[in-house]
Amino acid sequence: MSGSRLSLERAIRWYIAGGLFDFFSIGLAFLVIIALWNALSQGSDELRVQWMWIVLDSLLWPLYALQAAMHVVRDERTTVFEINLTGSTRVVFLGRLLAFVISQLVLGVPVLALFLSQGCRVPLSVILLKVLVFSSVVSLSILLLSRRSAFFLLVSFLILLPFSVPVIVNASISTTAPSGLRQLDPLTALVAVLFAPIFMYYKSSVLPFSYDMGLLYSSFISVSLILVAYFLFAEIEYNV
Repeated sequence: MSGSRLSLERAIRWYIAGGLFDFFSIGLAFLVIIALWNALSQGSDELRVQWMWIVLDSLLWPLYALQAAMHVVRDERTTVFEINLTGSTRVVFLGRLLAFVISQLVLGVPVLALFLSQGCRVPLSVILLKVLVFSSVVSLSILLLSRRSAFFLLVSFLILLPFSVPVIVNASISTTAPSGLRQLDPLTALVAVLFAPIFMYYKSSVLPFSYDMGLLYSSFISVSLILVAYFLFAEIEYNV
């Protein structure tokens, strides 16, 4: 690329420097984690870690992901400006997506280290799936030319679905026959693993397939959505 064009590395730095990291949100997230940890101090260490992961999985992490996603989602005019600046739809799309991934690692790595120090048993693959699923949702929101539409999509798939999974799973199990093994139907189970992988790690006994297979299915869906969004982004026609 010529000197007037932004490389992918410089584009990522540009998104980060533009305010990707909201240190207030990061600090608040850690304060909530510490407060919840102390509030659950009466229970066993295993139960405390389990509930902390569930809260992080269904509420705290999705909220943090939402604010980071709204930074990389731009309106139509801004998108056209960035494409002209970089000279490449590929650089714009990957720059936004990779900047979002970096923002999630900033929260995920310290939290994982904290929980590992407390005897956390959630595998790293589960955490990576969480980041991958969030990234696939963000990749779809990048395709939208309206920040309002993107916000609605992000809230639906980053906030409402993860928050609803524990309710849906518990309700589905309670309506099954009292005798025999209580399991979710395959579609509900797949959606649950996809949007609340940490919660379902502790509820894997209700899955109609192995948890590892659920991770594999969810990873395939997420990667496929990212690839589809990547190629569709280059085909968008702009009206500015």
